[in-house]
Amino acid sequence: MALLAPVASAADEVAVKFGASLIRDDHERLFLPVHFTIAPGWHLYWSNPGDGGMPPSVSLRLPAGWTAGAVHFPRPTVQRDENGTSYVYEKELILLVPLQPPKPASDTERTLPASLEVTGRISWLVCKSACIAGKAAPHGVVQVPTAPGNSPLGTAFPVAISASAATLESREGGARLNISVVPPASGDVQFIPETCPGVDFGATGPFPLVQDGSHFELALDLAITPADAPDRKPRVRGLVLFGNARSEPSYFIDLSVPVAPGG
Repeated sequence: MALLAPVASAADEVAVKFGASLIRDDHERLFLPVHFTIAPGWHLYWSNPGDGGMPPSVSLRLPAGWTAGAVHFPRPTVQRDENGTSYVYEKELILLVPLQPPKPASDTERTLPASLEVTGRISWLVCKSACIAGKAAPHGVVQVPTAPGNSPLGTAFPVAISASAATLESREGGARLNISVVPPASGDVQFIPETCPGVDFGATGPFPLVQDGSHFELALDLAITPADAPDRKPRVRGLVLFGNARSEPSYFIDLSVPVAPGG
């Protein structure tokens, strides 16, 4: 990534639109897809951009009573160059924004509308040999599915790791993250951390998992500063990546930091 060259928009490098329909998964959760089309040679960034960059930001104006949650990012690509390591997306990016409908007065009134009017304020940093700051304000009416099962995302988004595969143990002044997984196929396995207030991973990553028999393992010591975290309750988040392609599987980790004895 080279020096930032801020501009009012980056319409030539990035186009943004909402999906035509919300996604309704098997758990009855609703998500608004935000589609980014990225010009050849340019890239956008993951929630933790790495050694440089800035992730896209999405703010929504929704009908009365509807609320939006934290944006879900798909698996990124690990990019290494003379400027360090970054976590990026090329050609296309789909972000998912979880939406919560108004709370019904009773279970008998739990009816969703057929469509939803949405206006967005979206910003991003797109980079090539230089970087350009862009923004857009998409507006549209999106359809609300009547039944779950309309997700076409496949392995693009990470799935939750099993409770036994990733654990945190308290240590003096910090914690240790232990990961042990069996990969679905041969190839590299690595962990990339999210930006976690109150948690210092010691480096940007990625952190390689080392093979031990059929398992790949990592023991990573973390510095913990509870005062820097919301409500003084740090969380450790990140992704375990199998292989190097965005189409390959990944797991997400989201663990609360244990309280040290006497803490």
